[in-house]
Amino acid sequence: DAILSNNTIEENMENHKMTILQRAFVNRVGYESLQRLAGKSDKYAEAIDYLMNDETALNYFITGGAINKGGSHQATVRHFCDIYSNYEAELKETWDDNFNLRLAISISLAYSREEMVGFWERSNKDRSALTRYETFQTLVASGKMDIGGNADNHTKWSTQEFKNLPIPLMRLVVDSRINDDEAMWLLDLAISEKAKGNNHVNAYNYIDYTVGYNYNNPRLFDENNKEEFNNKYGNFLNYFNDYGKKDVYRLWMVFEEGSVCGGLAQTYSALAEVLGRPSSPSGQPGHAASLTYYWNKDNNRYEWTIQNDITGWNQ
Repeated sequence: DAILSNNTIEENMENHKMTILQRAFVNRVGYESLQRLAGKSDKYAEAIDYLMNDETALNYFITGGAINKGGSHQATVRHFCDIYSNYEAELKETWDDNFNLRLAISISLAYSREEMVGFWERSNKDRSALTRYETFQTLVASGKMDIGGNADNHTKWSTQEFKNLPIPLMRLVVDSRINDDEAMWLLDLAISEKAKGNNHVNAYNYIDYTVGYNYNNPRLFDENNKEEFNNKYGNFLNYFNDYGKKDVYRLWMVFEEGSVCGGLAQTYSALAEVLGRPSSPSGQPGHAASLTYYWNKDNNRYEWTIQNDITGWNQ
């Protein structure tokens, strides 16, 4: 503070930007919290030192947007340390405008409150920022975002569009509220629906609106129904194999049982997110909708649109 207080704003921005970022970082996370985290392991200490002394990384972290309500800055740093500990060299690669680093920081910020990134329906599956990082790297490497977005309509998108997203928008992709091991399954299912000529990004293509659903329905866990459900819902056993396990809830169960507006809004967003498109469930009076980044062919640009909309932008 003593260094900065003696200078003009212009001089500080010109010559002391790193000091400003470092001060903001320590103020947000807390000096003692950073010391405790650094003491957990040598890799954690290295990760924090990297954040503190790499201007690009620190700038991403500070300007990436507010953390989730009820979240903590300590959690974001811890999650970043976990990713850094496993992928240090990868995060320091600069291709695609530091994509790996932006992805890691986007996920770390999204995981400031872990309850906001787990499957929206109850599930006892573990939530891990490291796993989420690996999941999206796998989705990107597959090239399937390009297949799902290869269109001349509102669904137009690409892997490169996802890679180009700034951190505040990338966070609205990587905070998808599904189990990590369902991401590739849902992406493949969406692509198969697209190949059939169906609207692969429309939640109503997968879910019937109903108030009579029961995700604890015994038939969903009955071993005698395993192959029927597997064949009906994209051969999910090729992606995860915990069928019948109590307290593990899956998106295919929502497809089978149906849902009200909340499940439909969550599914609209999940479909967009596994395709690499920013999206977020949103509330309307007595209703759940979803805000999604879509291609507007008439305006020749990407714009926000409301899916599952009943009251428009005013409410």
